[in-house]
Amino acid sequence: MSLNQNTPAKKDMAKKDMEGLVGQTLRDTFSGMFGWQLENAAAEHAAIPAPVRGATVLRENIPAPHALPLNVEVIIDFDPQLLSLAGAHIYPDDMKNTAAMYTDMAGEIANILAGSLKTYINRLGYALALAMPLDTRARAVAPFFLDTAFAYNNGANPKPLGLVVHIAVNDAHKDTTV
Repeated sequence: MSLNQNTPAKKDMAKKDMEGLVGQTLRDTFSGMFGWQLENAAAEHAAIPAPVRGATVLRENIPAPHALPLNVEVIIDFDPQLLSLAGAHIYPDDMKNTAAMYTDMAGEIANILAGSLKTYINRLGYALALAMPLDTRARAVAPFFLDTAFAYNNGANPKPLGLVVHIAVNDAHKDTTV
């Protein structure tokens, strides 16, 4: 049984739990690795102009009998300025603000979040494993199981949107390019 086929009450509970897990994982990651504090922001229709995208897919290797395998797509759109400010503390000068730095940071953070989600979902009885990273070229995919957004403090008021997380849950036989 996939998360999309659960009763509405179970789906809502899983969505709320996953939203809390996403928030805690990203706040801990940015605080611990970069010293940056993220704050929840309104996710509805949130978009970052010219984002850097990090994306990972979790695939169920051994689905339940008579069920389609489950895919969970973890897609994070980052504000390049947030990655630039955070990366300034950990990358050498010759790599700062390069496409390689942005791609590396976005992919690493997406993998950290995917690992947390994999642990949570597998405790629900699934057998998810990390699959190959997704193609990160932007393309419309909807509806998402979960959308959540975070702002960061760069001294501006209002605080800019730093990242938007989209999580899609679907059958593994479908296209997973986002």
